[in-house]
Amino acid sequence: MESSFALHIPTNLTFQDYFAVTQTARTWADGYDLKSYAHLISTLAPQVSVDYTDVNPDWGKKIYDKEAFAKLWLSEEHLGNSALNTQHLLGLPYFSYVGPKRPRNEFGNWFAARPTSHGEIAANDQDSEEIEVSWQILASHGRRATDSASEDKDHLPLIGETSDHRAFMTQVYFKVQDGDQINSSGRVWRLASIKPSPIYATGVFSRVRRPSGAP
Repeated sequence: MESSFALHIPTNLTFQDYFAVTQTARTWADGYDLKSYAHLISTLAPQVSVDYTDVNPDWGKKIYDKEAFAKLWLSEEHLGNSALNTQHLLGLPYFSYVGPKRPRNEFGNWFAARPTSHGEIAANDQDSEEIEVSWQILASHGRRATDSASEDKDHLPLIGETSDHRAFMTQVYFKVQDGDQINSSGRVWRLASIKPSPIYATGVFSRVRRPSGAP
């Protein structure tokens, strides 16, 4: 049976760009799991589009300034929950777009890029300002049996409840000017869009993420 899927192998993805995106993605995940504002903010573009429609349609799609996003995601309402331990494991990346920055509407959705006469998107190493990558991801959530970590640093916190989510995580990176951390062209890759697409989950996430101190 013929498949409609066409394997995409970008020919204009440099090793330096690949390395920058994977390092940034790893630091993004570490920011979540270490509950570290410094780690998380260092990975973000000035504005971040977050689309959790596939996880919960009521959450929808929102756009945040990077400071607002980092503070919200690391708040007690989300990953900053002091009773919650997490680990976001990124698997292999699939690079689906490398090229010029695509035009977007007011909702942050991009318009279809104009094809060249050969039916391909015009792109080269010099004008690559956007990268779209889909990761395999396992987001593991563990709720501690007590509301605080063990005082004995030689022992890990005791986890009483767990909920794990396996998904594809689509991220879009833009090349932006970012403080003192610059490359030879004066810009760096930063995360501009996040969209998880769940495959399956274990446990009851609403219970595991309940506020610290809740029964």
